[in-house]
Amino acid sequence: MWVRRGVLNARQGMATDVRLKVSGPTAALVGVLLNPASAGKLAGSGAVMLDGDVTALGELAALQDDFEPTFPIVTP
Repeated sequence: MWVRRGVLNARQGMATDVRLKVSGPTAALVGVLLNPASAGKLAGSGAVMLDGDVTALGELAALQDDFEPTFPIVTP
């Protein structure tokens, strides 16, 4: 996966020039994508494996906005 112009992109397969490889079950990977700061805790518990430059997760977190999950998109 990579971020270009503010969009997270993904392609099936593996690239050879990655900075960080994150592996684990789908639910844990989604957790890392939605909250990169949780990666250390998930790696410590064995839910995910991090291989490479973990500072890449900090850069991903800096690109994301914090939002209120219960934000009323449509109000009466």
